[in-house]
Amino acid sequence: FRSSTSDGIADRWSRPDYLLQAAGAEQLVSVEVGDGPYASKSKIMCGLDELLEHLQEVQRGSAYLAQTPVAELGSRLEGDLEGLTAELGALWDVSPPSPYVWVGQGSVSPLHWDVQNNFLAQVHGSKYVRLHPADATGMYPNPGWDMRHTSQVALRVLLASAWGCAVHPT
Repeated sequence: FRSSTSDGIADRWSRPDYLLQAAGAEQLVSVEVGDGPYASKSKIMCGLDELLEHLQEVQRGSAYLAQTPVAELGSRLEGDLEGLTAELGALWDVSPPSPYVWVGQGSVSPLHWDVQNNFLAQVHGSKYVRLHPADATGMYPNPGWDMRHTSQVALRVLLASAWGCAVHPT
């Protein structure tokens, strides 16, 4: 998918100075803290500048900004995506998707499934994505409300049915 409305977004968003300027260096964000995809996590509030500084200093961070609505980070970042979300909404014939941002360093997500269609734009670093067919058996959802979209099964058990690829910025 190539869009004229997305020109330059990845370049800008991959620069911490742009994010800090657009969102505000002292913008408070809710950050998950914990080691590994299956470890218990706690949430702390910290400045976006503190999080980005921490992530630049470590190879594998234990702090992760997860599923934060772009609207919470300021109208300038939301404005960057306005045309792109409208195009994606038209492409999927749905109302424009709500953009979210994830920021981490060396983080690993547990086996999970999303309830909405997604469009992934990797703006810095790389991410390995492994997709399973919608009818894959053996996902065994976690019973708790807050973990209902994650599996009780370790990822390595279901590799046979997966399709995977590495995602990098263009």
